[in-house]
Amino acid sequence: MGTVLKENELNQLVRGTVLFQKGEKISFIGMIVKGSIRIQNGAVKRIAKKGTIIAAADVFADEYLGDYITEEDTIFYAFPAFDSGSLEQFLIDNSDYKGIVVHSMEKEVVEYLGERERILNRAGEFYHFLKRHYELAIRDGMDKEEVPRKFFEVVPEVAFELACREPKVSYYQECAKVPLSVHNEFYHDSDVMAFYQASEIAYVIQEIIKSCQTIVKYIEEVFYMYWNANGNNLFDKEVKFAKEMKKNGQFKMEQFIRINDTKDKTFMLNEIIEQMTGKQLPLDRQYLEETLKAVLNTPMASSQEVEEEPVRSAEDQLELLQNSLLQILDFAKIKKEEQQEIITAMNAFVHAKDRLSTQDDVRKLKKQIALYYFKVYKVCLFEWFENANVPLAVKLFLNYGYMDERLLDDEQIVFLCEQVDQSYPNLPCDIYTMPEWLKAIYEGRKDTSRDSFERDYRDALREQRRTGRITDREEREYLKDNRRKVIFEIENMFTSNNKIVNGKLSTYVPVLYKDEIYGDIERLFLSKQQLADTILELEEKDFTIFNREVLYTNPQLKIEKEYVIKHVYPDVILAPVYGTTSSMWQEITGKKRDTPGRFIFPSIVESEVYKLVTKAFGRFHWEYCRCEQGTSWNNIQYKSLTSEYMDYIQYYRKNHDLSEERREKIKVQIQRARNNSREIFLNDYELWIYYESKAAMKLNKVSRAILATYCPFNKDIREFLKTNTAFSEAMMRQIRNFGEKAKEWDMRIKRRENNNLEVPEEFYRTYEYYADH
Repeated sequence: MGTVLKENELNQLVRGTVLFQKGEKISFIGMIVKGSIRIQNGAVKRIAKKGTIIAAADVFADEYLGDYITEEDTIFYAFPAFDSGSLEQFLIDNSDYKGIVVHSMEKEVVEYLGERERILNRAGEFYHFLKRHYELAIRDGMDKEEVPRKFFEVVPEVAFELACREPKVSYYQECAKVPLSVHNEFYHDSDVMAFYQASEIAYVIQEIIKSCQTIVKYIEEVFYMYWNANGNNLFDKEVKFAKEMKKNGQFKMEQFIRINDTKDKTFMLNEIIEQMTGKQLPLDRQYLEETLKAVLNTPMASSQEVEEEPVRSAEDQLELLQNSLLQILDFAKIKKEEQQEIITAMNAFVHAKDRLSTQDDVRKLKKQIALYYFKVYKVCLFEWFENANVPLAVKLFLNYGYMDERLLDDEQIVFLCEQVDQSYPNLPCDIYTMPEWLKAIYEGRKDTSRDSFERDYRDALREQRRTGRITDREEREYLKDNRRKVIFEIENMFTSNNKIVNGKLSTYVPVLYKDEIYGDIERLFLSKQQLADTILELEEKDFTIFNREVLYTNPQLKIEKEYVIKHVYPDVILAPVYGTTSSMWQEITGKKRDTPGRFIFPSIVESEVYKLVTKAFGRFHWEYCRCEQGTSWNNIQYKSLTSEYMDYIQYYRKNHDLSEERREKIKVQIQRARNNSREIFLNDYELWIYYESKAAMKLNKVSRAILATYCPFNKDIREFLKTNTAFSEAMMRQIRNFGEKAKEWDMRIKRRENNNLEVPEEFYRTYEYYADH
């Protein structure tokens, strides 16, 4: 039972006082005069602050919807209220409180909606993690019968819709933005309006709380899918499968990483549920830890086909990495005087009190280290090109930005040692580590990237000749000099993108150090396989992303000019840095449109990989369209993704298909993106991929139609969305476009067949692309 309150008086309450308990018969509402009160109901919690009326929505439920506990020393004015009738009488007797009651309840709606979105995102995160792990296990050979298919039929983002309609929720969200003074003036003279509005809002609040409780219950179900005592769970199935793979000699370290991820997610889920509900779920932490270790200790069957290098123990690896910085500098053949300068700077960084500081002295030190880093990297790289035997410290330096063992924990170092020689054959797209990429340029297998001025190596040399910095003869020589090409790539693409994908401009330094690594490095490490799988997963949803129309000619078959569909994966590069974002550096190579783009990702990732890939995809859509359309990229006379989207954001104020509320949201979206058209589009693209693909409406009618036309979903998703009237019109636009194209190509092929002319394979593939999608 809650504390005894004095009615119609100020009550002074110390921190931690329980005013009301969930389920208690309603007795008081009241205003917080000073301090704050925490309201928690086993699913969500919120903090009500000074000037807020609390428990008004509870009156309509006849009981308190949560526990009310003071967050700090608080002064609370208590008004007696026993049912909705007493609240109505309170509003009649206290005209000055009408606006405050309504405004407080509107803010309550907004706060609970924020909490609901947070836990729904959590539910989605744990659902998709579970689904992805089963998909990867099936890919590696796990029996499909192990997958709990019925569970995956319920997608949380789609399943847990509010009973109250979206327009009603949006209405109260907008009302909460209206100043309290306006509320007071508006409701002052009408008891009926204030009470009616309060009763309507109370219904919405109750629905949101019920929805939150349902989602939390679902999260508990997800926990038991991760682990339970009966063995029918993801963790135990992954362990069992890993041991089977070890017996067959087919075990991959990636499987161990996935099991460790499952363990970490299970612990995280347990903590989240305990925070939200106060429940302590049955979790045997010791069992999970010991079972995980047992996977590594299970002997691996020998393979006669592959001779593996002897596996070094953790102690051996750490011993090899003593004085790593000196090993790296010696390998690079840096002069002793310069070595001392670099060692002095690194020692200062190692012993810095706060390595994440943005103070001038630390920033200056990091800038100095960055200059040394790229200079040493350049020299080490060329030495690596010519040497088969490279010290372990140098491998870690080139691949992950490791320079000094004092900057990382032993466990982090050992993990990186285990990963550095991992190979991933038969990936669907080319994924390079940074040293592998630079070696491909050195050997002439790949062209250099553009610099920040959109110039490639040839353009840069031409500019140097034009300004008299090099002669014609030197230009011709340098064009064949692969060493200079590598230096150009390091000084431009590498240095720029290392900083971009790190994403922390104020604290950036290219050296890997533990202070910036939030979480277990095993979970944050981005393997080539994981990245390739994520790219494929998203491409399956956004199937047009790497399909493009390219010019096709074949004089032998009497084909002068046709535009056929060609599938071109980008070159994907892993930068040796810890980072938070991705970079879509260029959409094509050189001038030809059928060449790969360049995507760069950090080797160790703070954010979710799926989100990083989504950002890269969105930016690629935009930049490739700009490249394809040339000067007409924003000319609405030539229909394209960029021209239609630019027309939409330039003239949204006059668009009759948009409500005033939607126009205001677009205005805010433009401001957040700082008027950058690509980033405005990216925001919509992310909503399109994350939510709209699951029928969760986040876009307006106009932007949805544009994305449905130029970034359409695969057939299965479209068929699912067509059943929803809000999506059907947008989906039909793409279906019409592809249907017309398929008909054109069918006629083109039949014409050649009727004239006994050979039909090239490219024609059939293009027809199938339009007909099958």
